[in-house]
Amino acid sequence: MIDTELTKEQIEALKLRSQNIFWTVQGDYSQKLPEVFWLPETVKAKHDAVLWAAVFLYADPALISRFIGYLAAKPNFYAVFSRILWIALEEYCMPKLYLERPAVRELFFGYYRQAAQPETGILPDAARMIERAYGEEKLGRLAEEERWLKALLRDIFQIAASAPDTAGLLAALEELYGRYFREKHWTDALTAGAADRRAVQTMPTGYQPEESFFQKKRISAGADVEQIKIVDAEFNPNSYRGKASAEYLAREREKSAGLANPLRKKKLTDREKVWQFFGELLLPKAEVEQIEQRISTGIHQHKRLYISDGSFATVFSEYQLRFLQEQRRLNLEYLEANYHACRRHIENMRLLLANTLLPDSQAESCRADAGRFQAGLVWRAERLHDSAVFKRQIRNEIGNFAVELLLDGSGSQSERQAQVTFQGYIIAEALSLCGIPCRVSAYAAFLDYTILRQYKDYDSPREQNKKIFDFFGTGMNRDGFALRAVGERMAKRPEENKILIVLSDGKPNDVRVFKKDAENPEASEYTGDIAVKDTAAEVRKLRFQGISVLGVFTGLEVDLPAQQKIYGRDFAYIKDLSKFAKIVGTYLKKELRKRI
Repeated sequence: MIDTELTKEQIEALKLRSQNIFWTVQGDYSQKLPEVFWLPETVKAKHDAVLWAAVFLYADPALISRFIGYLAAKPNFYAVFSRILWIALEEYCMPKLYLERPAVRELFFGYYRQAAQPETGILPDAARMIERAYGEEKLGRLAEEERWLKALLRDIFQIAASAPDTAGLLAALEELYGRYFREKHWTDALTAGAADRRAVQTMPTGYQPEESFFQKKRISAGADVEQIKIVDAEFNPNSYRGKASAEYLAREREKSAGLANPLRKKKLTDREKVWQFFGELLLPKAEVEQIEQRISTGIHQHKRLYISDGSFATVFSEYQLRFLQEQRRLNLEYLEANYHACRRHIENMRLLLANTLLPDSQAESCRADAGRFQAGLVWRAERLHDSAVFKRQIRNEIGNFAVELLLDGSGSQSERQAQVTFQGYIIAEALSLCGIPCRVSAYAAFLDYTILRQYKDYDSPREQNKKIFDFFGTGMNRDGFALRAVGERMAKRPEENKILIVLSDGKPNDVRVFKKDAENPEASEYTGDIAVKDTAAEVRKLRFQGISVLGVFTGLEVDLPAQQKIYGRDFAYIKDLSKFAKIVGTYLKKELRKRI
């Protein structure tokens, strides 16, 4: 559910930021943050994203998903029981995460301070009062007079501390729901001694438990995991109570015991995390470090570069490998479904470029000292002592051009990965057929690294174009640093004419979620005007070096001014990604005509 008070642009920005927080903490970039209520308060949004990540790491999200579906059938207690559930999950998971990421604690105390603020205006509901009390209790200032709330929180904390696993936690909460909410007038106990003594929105009756969650026959150990749907700011599950089936509890505990993420057994360095997800280094480490010495300066000081072609010498994670294979399958399915359109677009672009290059690529004849003998020129040898009495064919080569296609590979592309791949493949195929060297890469930022994933190199055979279908979107985007790295690599090419085409769908944005975990915690965030100005400066540097740069933007109109500042005149805005190849073809035609 989306907060209707937010603009579309604000929602998209908050989604991206929350998703990246979730990925950074959880460590598995194949998982998506479940649908949440996108709040304008960024502290709350960050808190929720981190908490979800902790649930994926230390609890059983599949079991919780089924539990939430069970709770949703009890609307009268929906918000109240959901708030209690998520307080319990926070107390169950976060102490474990604090040991690995101490910086998270500061973020959560920011949330507690916000939660402790009293309601103004409308009548408070019970769930909000429980959340407010939780914030005050964590800050050590919940009044002794609020006995019912203090007792409730004390019992939640005890359940979380003693639960052996997720199933045990839920079973104990079920008992707690029945114990605290069975009485019809439980709201009177809730407000007794409260700082805000106004009446809360009352329930029509006390909670009357029926079958417990674990007794429900429709919830079985082999049940399919339904998509987690959260329907309000509190994640809003609902109500539940009863005796848990001992047999089912045993099965769930056995499953929970095997839930431990193998990645948590070893404390990974940032570099190992990058390797685990993006594959082996393509270039020798020493060569990459030399590039870093030249480009990791100024606003990009302490930033690292990682160049990979996505290959894995060893399989670190079978699950990760399956994720990559599945995304490639989806990308290829899109190609198959649009095969005829693909071939048509490739041929149209090839003809467009070939007709432009034809005058420069046709053979010309000239007099020479060797070749086909021309009897009519013999007189020149006798009278002028000119030995050039032969004709030789000279073919002008197209090899004076090189094109770099750089795709935005950040998480914002995750909803259109197949379309991005499709367009990149069309361009690479058309250029290959014209004999124009082309390299295709994607860029994304993760931790302190900017990753360049190279799918095709300039001199790779045409068959390598299919590697583009390994594309997937994840992480953030540090455009200025990526352009520096690409410029360094393009400078080594022998071609006189170099063209860089950048596909992007948003403003540069690379924010380190937990600054205390970073090598340079005092560094400025790479976002807003700072990031736009930096990226624009890198584009100007590339053009000064003789590299033509085209920016193709597919994002929101609100970001158009920023993109225009970055790319200037050589900039195209397309709402329909299917027009990408056509735009690129037209631009290449213009650039080729200028230089032949």
